[in-house]
Amino acid sequence: MRNRSENDKNEIIRCCAYCEKATPLSGDDYVLCSKKGVVLQTHSCRRFAYDPLKKIPKRTPELPSLEDIADELPDV
Repeated sequence: MRNRSENDKNEIIRCCAYCEKATPLSGDDYVLCSKKGVVLQTHSCRRFAYDPLKKIPKRTPELPSLEDIADELPDV
């Protein structure tokens, strides 16, 4: 059995911004839903179908440069 915290990490956020039936409009706040019409991105309905290609992944952190690492290492 999984812990509740593990399930929360993988839970899909149900909003029209990630729905396969929604198309983003030129503004940032609204999408065009094929079922409901123009709605807010945060809106959700029972016809929600997750589209993983609409999810923008988090950026990976930049790696430190070799000069920064060499300054921190002791001289051998």
